[in-house]
Amino acid sequence: MVTSGRARRELTEHPVPHVCCRDAEITGMLWFGGIPAAGTGDTLVDFEELWLAQRLLTLTDRTVPAHLVPGDSCYRVRIKGPDGATTGRLSTRDERMSAWPARDVRWCDAGSLWRGAFLTRGRVRRTGPGVAVDVRCPDLRSAHVLCRLADQVGVPARRHTEWGWLAVTVSGAEHVGSLFTAMGAATATA
Repeated sequence: MVTSGRARRELTEHPVPHVCCRDAEITGMLWFGGIPAAGTGDTLVDFEELWLAQRLLTLTDRTVPAHLVPGDSCYRVRIKGPDGATTGRLSTRDERMSAWPARDVRWCDAGSLWRGAFLTRGRVRRTGPGVAVDVRCPDLRSAHVLCRLADQVGVPARRHTEWGWLAVTVSGAEHVGSLFTAMGAATATA
């Protein structure tokens, strides 16, 4: 049975083979876990575990100023500069969000963005005898992007509201396995 911790651990060990995949994973982390720092133009991303924060620091290494800062019962990474500066391709959050669904992306980029979203705001849960993956979304546009990218890797996803949060869910062992394979955690589903 796959668990959130096991899947996250395997995903953080997944090598990022291309710059586009690195950019997609960073984008996923910022969309779903990033919050603007008051008055500075920086972005803060909170993680429950140190090794998850280290993943973002490793991905942004030498491409953008990022460092670990004290957080309230969490590990917080501060990304220097405006929200869009980390990927170097798109300058604002709205431009990034509107660019992803407007074009077809490579399979590896879709999996990488899902990986970033799952690492920051995702969980695995049991649904009776089955399993499901949920990712909490900050807004409707980001939920739409995740659904579209799931379709591109051949996995059906649905948007819904859960406990006051907008979420995207992939249900069923076969679909969850395919999603984790796209994200790079093939053995987590065994």
